[in-house]
Amino acid sequence: MWETSQRLRFIFTTSHVGYRSSVHDSTGETKSFLMLGREVELPTDLLYGRHDTPKLLCDSPSEYAKKLQETLYDIHELAKPQLLKVSDPHCKKN
Repeated sequence: MWETSQRLRFIFTTSHVGYRSSVHDSTGETKSFLMLGREVELPTDLLYGRHDTPKLLCDSPSEYAKKLQETLYDIHELAKPQLLKVSDPHCKKN
């Protein structure tokens, strides 16, 4: 029973990491980027490095919070046109 539970937890966790780190057609962004303002670090990133992850370098927690809020606002503004495009029933799919 314990092995089955651990195996299911592993499958569930890894499938969700894949889902959250995949670019979605409806937004043009990953779920992690939209929720966190950054991409999650995957095990492959630790082995090979990431090429496109901007870092929020800040001197204080309040500065980090402000930059994160601005980043999330910008990300959502970028995703809105894509969401409108895919939600329009008259819009031709690529």
